[in-house]
Amino acid sequence: MRILGLALLCALLAPSLPAQTLKSTFVAGGLSRPSWVGCVPGDTSRIFALEQDGRVRVIAGTQVLPTPFLDLNPIVGSLGNEQGLLGLAFDPNYSATGFFYVSYTDNNGACVVARYTNLPPSSNVADPSSALVVFGPLAQPQSNHNGGCIRFGPDGMLYVGLGDGGGANDTGAGHDTTGNAQSMNTYLGKLLRIDPANPLVPPAGNPFPASAIPLAWDIGLRNPWRFSFDGQTGELYLGDVGQNAWEELDVEPAGLGGVDYGWRCMEGAHCTGLTGCTCGAAGLALPAHEYAHTGGNCAIIGGEVYRGAGIPALQGAYIFADYCSGRIWTLVYSGGSVTQLVDRTLELAPGVSHSIANPVAFGADGFGELLIVDQAGGEVYRVGAVCTAPNTYCLSNFNSTGFAATMTFSGSGSLTANSLSLLAVTCPPGVPGLFLYGDGQAQTPFGNGFLCIASNLVRQPPLVTNAFGDALYQPNLTSLPGISPGSVKNFQFWYRDVPGGGALFNTSDALHVVFCN
Repeated sequence: MRILGLALLCALLAPSLPAQTLKSTFVAGGLSRPSWVGCVPGDTSRIFALEQDGRVRVIAGTQVLPTPFLDLNPIVGSLGNEQGLLGLAFDPNYSATGFFYVSYTDNNGACVVARYTNLPPSSNVADPSSALVVFGPLAQPQSNHNGGCIRFGPDGMLYVGLGDGGGANDTGAGHDTTGNAQSMNTYLGKLLRIDPANPLVPPAGNPFPASAIPLAWDIGLRNPWRFSFDGQTGELYLGDVGQNAWEELDVEPAGLGGVDYGWRCMEGAHCTGLTGCTCGAAGLALPAHEYAHTGGNCAIIGGEVYRGAGIPALQGAYIFADYCSGRIWTLVYSGGSVTQLVDRTLELAPGVSHSIANPVAFGADGFGELLIVDQAGGEVYRVGAVCTAPNTYCLSNFNSTGFAATMTFSGSGSLTANSLSLLAVTCPPGVPGLFLYGDGQAQTPFGNGFLCIASNLVRQPPLVTNAFGDALYQPNLTSLPGISPGSVKNFQFWYRDVPGGGALFNTSDALHVVFCN
């Protein structure tokens, strides 16, 4: 078994990520104890959020739709702080099957994973009668440490995180004499790997096929509240919530399995004095990163490896947080160690009337851009780079008024803010025209002026300049073809100018816009 090395010292001494200031932008609020956020992969029109009392909500743009996508409140038990609707995963073939999976504690406190169907998949209301239980109910001795995260791995299997059964020290009623996390007789304290097409049969490659826990993939976990897979490398990043002193992040090579993460004899890289395994034994995996319960820290919130396009300097970095202190960090795991660690808390503070006090989950939207759920405020935020200001380039020729048409703007290239306004000034008054955009830059003779865009031109609706010769266009950025976080487009205004002679039309200079989320 490959043992993962402790890299805390390396992380603290490593240089920062390439300089790029991040920001958080408010997306939507009004959620009741949200516990998860994410999307159907590739769907840029919707975000889904879970409310712990049993409701799946749809966020369209900045609005939480009034009708839940799925309301499981009657069958979800959420009296305990860590109980309720805890996880959601869309089937990799969701666009064809409409299958999605939810993880929750039922009214008896037992853990359940069930499949539901939404047809057509584009519908914003799923069928509550379509339930098919694929795992559980698994009784929990106490109300805490339920885990609850579910994710599809790169192998198409469904991974399920389960806590050790709750209480303290993994001992007491309902806990094995060696502790549930180390016991080979219970799924508590384990990461499971399930074939969603045949959930009762252990998938090939599971490391404990002949045991009483054939669905188990990894053991020795206390409370794996949130885990995720790197979409590029397939590595598993798992945040296991600690007990009294240490929080740990585990990173597992793609396809490894069979790893023992050491609870209950170890908390992070430290001995607890408890039995069940031997502290520091060669067969136990040490965390990739750990941090202490200082400064208000108490519970790691595992996040996501960033693979979007809107923040190039963050590519490959992992974002995570602490629930109690509200601190948010990024790090880069490479070559078996943490090479960079950056505290992003101040950068990502939204300010004004918003705050991220209790980050409870991270997710990604359809563009692959990062999302944060603040449980205290019931709000969702999007992480992005601070937008660079658009700038003009190219030339414009005089028109029949004796002036050259020029481009100005207000707002920014932020897709979340959606505030960009384009204004072409000093055109002839009362003439038809239109804005166009495309890729690349040029300065090619075109009519009585220049075409400043090199390729892939997209025309916008025609309009007429006002009495001052101005043309105002306020596009809905989220609906423009080819525009996403990180994309670069160039805008120009084309207009008729019959008195100007020649080709009877002219153009403005151009505006270069880098879009961010």
